[in-house]
Amino acid sequence: MEFYSHPDKLLTEHLLEVKNKGIDLLPEEYKEVYSIIALTHDFGKYTSFFQDHLLRNVKSNNLSSHGFISALFGAYVALDRLEEECYLPLISYNVILHHHGNLENMKNNLPREIKVLKDEDYGELWTKVKVAKEQIENLKENKVAIYQDLTKLGIENHFSMFIEDDSAIKETLVKLKKINYFFEKEPDLTKYYFLHQILYSTLIYSDKLSAAKIGENGLPKIEFEEVDKSKRNLFPTSKKEIDRIRDEVYNKVINNIEKYSNEYKIFTVTSPTGTGKTYAGFLGALKLRDKLGLKGKIIYSLPFTSIIDQNYDSLERLLTSIDDFDENKSKYIIKHHYLTNREYQTQDSDYSNAQAELLLETWQSDIVVTTFVQLFQTLIGNRNRMIKKLISFRDSVIIIDELQSIDVKYLKLIDYVLRNAVENLNIRIILMTATKPLILTDAIELLDDNEKLYSYFDRTKLIPKLDKITIDEFVEEFMNNIEDKSYMIVVNTISESLQIFNKIKDLDRKVYYLSTNLIPKHRRNIIKKVKEELEKGENIILVSTQVVEAGVDLDFDVAIRDMAPLDSIIQVAGRCNRNALNQKGEVYIYRFIDENGREFSSFIYSEVLINITKDILKDFTCIDEKNYYELIYKYYTLVMDKINKDRSTDLIDSIKKLNFDDGKNSISSFSLIENKPIYQEVLVLYDDDIEQAFEKFKNLKNYKDYETKRNEYLKIIPTIKEYILSVPTKYVKEFQIDNNLCIIPQIAIDDYYDIVTGLRREYDNNALIL
Repeated sequence: MEFYSHPDKLLTEHLLEVKNKGIDLLPEEYKEVYSIIALTHDFGKYTSFFQDHLLRNVKSNNLSSHGFISALFGAYVALDRLEEECYLPLISYNVILHHHGNLENMKNNLPREIKVLKDEDYGELWTKVKVAKEQIENLKENKVAIYQDLTKLGIENHFSMFIEDDSAIKETLVKLKKINYFFEKEPDLTKYYFLHQILYSTLIYSDKLSAAKIGENGLPKIEFEEVDKSKRNLFPTSKKEIDRIRDEVYNKVINNIEKYSNEYKIFTVTSPTGTGKTYAGFLGALKLRDKLGLKGKIIYSLPFTSIIDQNYDSLERLLTSIDDFDENKSKYIIKHHYLTNREYQTQDSDYSNAQAELLLETWQSDIVVTTFVQLFQTLIGNRNRMIKKLISFRDSVIIIDELQSIDVKYLKLIDYVLRNAVENLNIRIILMTATKPLILTDAIELLDDNEKLYSYFDRTKLIPKLDKITIDEFVEEFMNNIEDKSYMIVVNTISESLQIFNKIKDLDRKVYYLSTNLIPKHRRNIIKKVKEELEKGENIILVSTQVVEAGVDLDFDVAIRDMAPLDSIIQVAGRCNRNALNQKGEVYIYRFIDENGREFSSFIYSEVLINITKDILKDFTCIDEKNYYELIYKYYTLVMDKINKDRSTDLIDSIKKLNFDDGKNSISSFSLIENKPIYQEVLVLYDDDIEQAFEKFKNLKNYKDYETKRNEYLKIIPTIKEYILSVPTKYVKEFQIDNNLCIIPQIAIDDYYDIVTGLRREYDNNALIL
């Protein structure tokens, strides 16, 4: 008799594949427990209930489920092969139990009491226990065939004992309950958190790749010397001062990597905006990996999707000299975020959309350009879909660019998790910023005289204008003093940005608008157009929310910033006279208020951060760029002293207790992007491209085969995401519902959406850009 894990794959073949795909990714001390997990994770598929369900679509309610019985058997084997006093059998049980779902606390699936005397002692577990007992009776009917199958895996004797011992379920659960009793008494389970997550990640990573029939991908390892040569060819020595400084930054980073690579695990590159940190950090990471012989990836993480393409293109440019790069681009470099196109390009395989999505989501590439959301919600989380790529973090070098963009309430948490990830995942970290936050303070700075770098620059100056001012008053002042220069006006809320834009849009020059009030496709087009205009020397004006702040490579003569935390102000300064091509750029700081006298900054920023910024700026009429370093150091010192760290502390406590899903501060509650309950997604059917994609979306219901349906869905979803707006709920009632999506149909576009400013809305001070 043959047993299948999937319609076209034998169960033993799948179990061995899952073992073999994962085991070489793990350190030696994890291999035995992972082998047990991998070989038992689908044990429950040996029941005829599951086989009938899989092959003949016969329904049998819970009897065809395989998670609980597989977890029991995995724990049973682990208890025999591993020391009962250790925690590995309990971790194995939880990992297997949740390999098709999100993680839960261990106690959720254990008896109420250590002594199980009667059915009610199992608590809510009793239903699962009853099903497992019936499944064991079913397994006995095919025990000879199953025994023969399991001899290929070396667990045939455990199988015989498990099904013949009437007390196996009870004794296994009692032993796990005892282990958990001592487990919960441990004051700090952080190292077990990482062990648990790595085993879980390796299982679901290998399981999904096996199920998707994806073989070994044979990823290359890009070497420093090759890319260094490419960089020097692309950017030959120049006599320009800014290029001389960039070369100096690059050479110092590479030399200090050589010097400190064996002594330190966390590095920082702190230098002013526009000094070539992207290339210096990336090649520094390659140098570090080569020097240490690390087997992992280069992971380049950034705060926003809006700057992923820009950095990806910069790195891609360095790699084009590799012989087979064009044919196998995805093996060398990918970008991964929620808007990523589901394409995976190699010359030797034609992947379906579902396979391509899985290859991207498991980071099957040597270089990954991704977002903070993907990075940190994989390190801190309980979601199956995110954690499956955690195994790809091991032995990697992670570049974290512009960490100051993270909400300060999470800095203590991020510091804690990164320090522990370095030790438990054998990673190295390069933290890059122009405004270094005071975390990871014992890291080694690769630009050891970086204060001198700041003194080199005289590109910009901050000019605080801290008297409160209305939008009308500002516009009048602006129009009376406008010069033959390019201007960028950055404000805090969409309502502010719309008011200012509409009051100045008829000036005798080009005025552009940028915010999340525009669909992603139009935002990207605006950034491209603005960049082109600036490079031509046009004196344009851009009115924007802070979506333009970090990493967007724009260069204006003058910047105007509504009051914000100081690090945000410095980021805006980095978009002003960026390449030192003009006379000193002016960065004006205003305090805009609404008609009720309330500052717009108060709608989205912490009062603590704003007050710290005001206190620092109030004594200055002008601050030159050479003083930014000292200014930002003072700011972060005050911030770290005054911010409320409770949220970070609570989440750290949940990590220490392996609290995945219990309470408002459980691991599952962590999200870098806060949920906005007063907002709802709306699909804007602006043009024929999205109309066609939406028609295909509506036709998905006609597909009966899941795999075909999934592939078709993946073809169209990147287009759909390009036309999605997050809209305040109060506006949504105006729109129609079609196939459970809130839409603005093309026939109503003129009434509800403007290609220049996006969604047509009343001015609303609470319409924020996050």
